[in-house]
Amino acid sequence: MPIELAIPETSPNSLSEVDRRIDAGILEADLKAALNEAAEHLELPVWSRPANDRAPTELLEYVEFVVTQLLERLKSVSLGPAALSETGQLAVRLQRINADIQLAAVEAQIRVLSTPHRMAELFSTDLPPAELLQRAVAVSCMATGLSRSMVFRVSGGYLHVAGTHFVGHDEWAADCHLSIVDTPADLSPGLLETEMLRRKLPALMTDTLHDPNAFKPIVERIRTPGYVAVPIVVMGEVVATLHLDAYFNERQVDGVDRDVASTFAESLAWALERSIAIDQLRRQRSALRDLVDRVDDGIEIATGAPTLFTHRTGTVPSVGATPDGIELPNRLISSLSRREVEVLQLMTSGATNAEIAQRLVLAEGTVKTHVKRILRKLRASNRGQAAAIYLRYSIARP
Repeated sequence: MPIELAIPETSPNSLSEVDRRIDAGILEADLKAALNEAAEHLELPVWSRPANDRAPTELLEYVEFVVTQLLERLKSVSLGPAALSETGQLAVRLQRINADIQLAAVEAQIRVLSTPHRMAELFSTDLPPAELLQRAVAVSCMATGLSRSMVFRVSGGYLHVAGTHFVGHDEWAADCHLSIVDTPADLSPGLLETEMLRRKLPALMTDTLHDPNAFKPIVERIRTPGYVAVPIVVMGEVVATLHLDAYFNERQVDGVDRDVASTFAESLAWALERSIAIDQLRRQRSALRDLVDRVDDGIEIATGAPTLFTHRTGTVPSVGATPDGIELPNRLISSLSRREVEVLQLMTSGATNAEIAQRLVLAEGTVKTHVKRILRKLRASNRGQAAAIYLRYSIARP
């Protein structure tokens, strides 16, 4: 199967996936060889794996049964030294395999249950949506234990790469990212991701290098034989997809990886929803401030009366002209908001936009907007004139 979708509305059962690791990994060959060797010494019932979640549990019970039979055989007085040694070594070998299987089951459970706690770093910062997606690729590798991650925005029927992270291979990640920026994946019928997005379910993609329905420009570029892909669903819509593989882990991804990635994706979706809401509120606030600015300037020009910002910030303009003609700077400075005054103070000290942004914990674009408003309100053509007006105002204050 090139694509295996998760069962909808079912919580991940990590124990049921341990059996798949046994089938696909080193434990399978070791276990089968040991059981075949045991069958040469014992009359063993044939064990068939049931198609349900008790499969790993029943396998453990079967191995324990075989070990018990081998230990009973050790008590036989008819066995010679060579047979006793062979039987004992086989019993120890099966006990070790049994312990490895149990350890794999426990580790799988821990990975699923601990993932939300390991993602605190992602959600402790207030990032806009685009930056959150870029950061998510690195955090997803940390949270899932996988080694390569890519995130794609869903837009206009295409997947557009938004972030790429390869653990310990930053240059290769950057090179792969740049090479596929201009080749978005077309979500046409038949593409592996198309069915995943249609059903809004996490998926396990296998044999992608040979599957004609895999998106070759990406798959061949990063040389992935298989990966997990999960949709990021925000307010009922798939806004992005997250793709991870175990390339540097030197193993195939499996259902446990898919379920852990799905848990991570749910938390990422929550963070994105919060980030989008905050971003929308910021845009609304900015639009309202622009409206207030325009009304404020109109009132000031038409009446010369105290402005809306004067009352909002509690700054009282000077009343009446002084012999030195200080009234105009006072009235212009009083039209600034509190944040604009803070920006102007730093401008006066010679700080650049980047330095102001760092000092006031703002985006550099926000600082540029404040500077433009300051110049307009102070009727200054450049930063130097604005600084001079503020210094004149500062000198005139009692």
